[in-house]
Amino acid sequence: NLYKLRTPIQIVTQQMSRLQLVLGFLGLFLVLALSDRVFLEHSEAVQLPSGWARTEALAARDHKINLIVALKQRNLDLLSETFYAVSTPGNPRYGKHLTIDQINNMIAPPAQVSSKIIYWLKSQGVRDARLLHSHDFISCTVNVAQAERIFGVKFFTYKHENGAVFQGTLGPYSVPSAIAEHLDLISGLVGVPDFEFKREPIIETTPAPSPQDTTPTITPTPHNPTHKFVFTY
Repeated sequence: NLYKLRTPIQIVTQQMSRLQLVLGFLGLFLVLALSDRVFLEHSEAVQLPSGWARTEALAARDHKINLIVALKQRNLDLLSETFYAVSTPGNPRYGKHLTIDQINNMIAPPAQVSSKIIYWLKSQGVRDARLLHSHDFISCTVNVAQAERIFGVKFFTYKHENGAVFQGTLGPYSVPSAIAEHLDLISGLVGVPDFEFKREPIIETTPAPSPQDTTPTITPTPHNPTHKFVFTY
């Protein structure tokens, strides 16, 4: 009887061991799949614009970055065909324009793709990843520490010669190959934000102007005591 009791226990133990082995191989496969990384957009760092220099200071670890993840669209050939069909007089479809929702449904990736990317982002600690109305963009917010870990980049503090400062990275950035196949780019991650510097003109008047000409001469100069920041992300 004791032997008969041990046999089922041994069978269950063997099955559990096999299951653990299978799960171990599956986990290893996933790690290898996710460790095979691919650069998006560029394989080299972007050039730093004139007037900017990198400082030795690292970016604050909790600095927030707003990202837009652009998913690869589909049916772009069909979209082009539809555009010419509805725009060409004499075509049976002439004038039958599509609505925004119809266009979105045509070119947006399948739902399982967007779900996969959102699941990946959340598995990396990104809590607010959400699919936008067009279904081909995902918005999310990450901090510097997350961005460095997820995208394989390093953030620094950069300073302009006029004193303007920003925290960012010049890339290049990468993602696992299993994720890269579904992405076009990630906006807001790499590069210098769009800074618009306002130049204040210096008004110079000519000495002893004649009564016929009292218009001051306006000479633009690089003098820039104030500046306006325009961020694209």
